[in-house]
Order: sequence, then structure tokens, then C-alpha cells
Amino acid sequence: MRILHFTRSYTVHDKRFLDALAGTAHEVFLLCLHRGGSLMGEFPPAAAINTSIPALSQEPVTEPEDCLPLMPLFDKIVGDLKPDLIQAGPLQSCGFMAALSGKSPLLAMSWGYDILYDAARDEKMRWIAGWTLKRAGHLLCDCLTVKKEACEISGIPSEDVTQFPWGIDLESFSPGKAKLREKLGWEDSFVILTMRSWEELYGTETVLEAFRLAQKQEPRLRLLMPGDGSQREMLRAFLSKNKIDEFVYCPGLVPNETLPEYFRTADAYLSCSHCDGSSISLLEALASGLPALVSELPGNREWITPAVNGFLAKAGDAGDFASGLMLLSQLPKEERNEIALRNRRMVEERADWKRNFPKLLDSYGKCIAKKRAK
Repeated sequence: MRILHFTRSYTVHDKRFLDALAGTAHEVFLLCLHRGGSLMGEFPPAAAINTSIPALSQEPVTEPEDCLPLMPLFDKIVGDLKPDLIQAGPLQSCGFMAALSGKSPLLAMSWGYDILYDAARDEKMRWIAGWTLKRAGHLLCDCLTVKKEACEISGIPSEDVTQFPWGIDLESFSPGKAKLREKLGWEDSFVILTMRSWEELYGTETVLEAFRLAQKQEPRLRLLMPGDGSQREMLRAFLSKNKIDEFVYCPGLVPNETLPEYFRTADAYLSCSHCDGSSISLLEALASGLPALVSELPGNREWITPAVNGFLAKAGDAGDFASGLMLLSQLPKEERNEIALRNRRMVEERADWKRNFPKLLDSYGKCIAKKRAK
């Protein structure tokens, strides 16, 4: 089967899907709505994925109406390629365009924020999400919270939705030790890891302020912050102004294959996001045996039970997160070991990519069957 994977710009999440599909008999093509950063050059998808189609736009496309002038080019690409199926998301951009085209069966892919954030804050975005979902053959999403909201927005039946955590490789992400801790001279420190992009949506400022507040109370705290994003200058200025540079390590973007080392270096995981479905980095942290402090959001509550396997804090409240960091740093070793076993067991049962990936392949058949039935 010929599949077109249509995404806003190439991300590590796209890479996970594409690399998995590369191991199937399907012929898979990648199309980006607009050019991204350096990720494609640094961490391209598996060689079996066709990446020869240029992005539709050289500039970022941020609003649904900006997609409309690109429709003739998109229609031409789809007409030439003749895919058996298009899997496209987010809903208000790539999914919207694929629904407008209507030339191939559409597997709509919710990226979480398109439903939980964009559709919640703007009536236009909510309407477009619902319109797109009604015209899709099937919806793929990563958590129950997104599934419920998508069905409410669009009126589609629950059987037209495949929901599973966009899981992880449990062989790669597992508890263990890493040499990075020794290289950084942090052997006696309490290391906090955050893996979210440096964007406003993911609460970068809250991460920094919460760490600053907690580190004043607990000098052992250190922050491990791989990644990059549009707030990089703000981040650097904050670290310098508050004289906490020496307590924070920012290695930039890191290859997927080295990510497990960063999780094994940490004692706890932190995410201050304003919007989450089933966060991949949270699942990787749980698989690595880490207790987690995350925003009190419905998607996170599907994974974190306060004082059982981590803690929740109010999104945007640095003081609340700082208190959570103190709680994490004060956990007795025995309790942390129990949490590690609990979290590992949970992701083995619910978030194993090797067990969940066949559900994606099953959704293709459901999507095509519905298109034919129409």
C-alpha cells in the first residue's frame, strides 16, 4: 500500500512513526507543510522512507486560512502520487488540507494540542477540527482525553477512533546508570530532567523559575535540559541573570539513540506543559523508572497518581512546581525504588510500541473500508 504521511514539519514524533513503517511492506512518502529546522539533516527517517517531495511552503504556516493558497500544489502532489491512504495531522492544518482534497482515504492524526489547546481556545479552530474529523475515515490519537474531546467536537462515534499511547521502545528505555552524571560532576546531586521543546506551550519559563526557586532551598538540585526552541535566547538570559548557569546543562538537540543515557542520568522527570495528551517523553521517563512531576492536566492524570508514582502541579504556577521538586528531592530511596518498579510495570502493560504499532496498521484497514462504504 502507498501511504502519504503529511505533517506540519518533521519532528522526532514523525521519525518514530516513519521508522516503524519503514519495517513494513508499505511504500511510505513524507510530505511537510513547511520547512522545519535542522532535524531532517541531523536525524533523518529510515532510508526506506521517501523524503524527495519538497515542503509545500518555505515559511511557517500557522493559521488554517494560510493553508488554502497551498491547496493547488497539495492536490497536484496527491494526484501524481495517488496514495492509497493519507495519514495527516495536526487537524487544523495538514488534516484540514487532506480533508479538503478528499482524493484519498484520510487517517486523521491528532497531535494532542490540536484538540486540547487549539480547539479549546478558538471557535474557528474547534469548528475546523470537527469538520476535518467528520470527513476523515478514522482518527488516531494517543490518550482517552483526546478521544473523548474529539468525539464531542465532531460527533463521530468512538468506533471510528483508534486510541493508544504513541509508545516507546522498552528495550532502549529502561532503568540503569549513565556515565554522563560522572562527566558532569553531578555524582552527589539530585538531577532533574526535562525533555520538552523550548516553547511557550511547554512552559519553559515555568521550568526555569521553578528550578530557581527550588535550587535556592536545595543546593543539590541540578537541571538537565536537552533540546532547543524559539525561547532559547530567553532561556540563556534567564540562566545568566539568575546566576544558575553552573547548575543547568543544555546539550542542545540529542540523537534518539542517546536519549536513554539522559533519562538514566536523572533522578526525576519534570514537565510544565500547558497541554498534554500521552507525552512520549513522560512515558520514556516512566519506563526508565523515574518519578515524575508534571502539569495537572487530564492527559497526565491518565499516567500519574500523586504520591503514588509522582506528583502533579498547576500549569504555569512556578511556586507549585518548586514545591513538587522539593517533594521529589526528599523521597526516601526505598520509596523511589518502589516508584521505579511501579512505573516500569505500567508502561510495559500500556505503552509498548511493539505491541501498540499493529493497532496503527489495523486502523488503515478501518479507514479504507469506511471510504469505500461511502
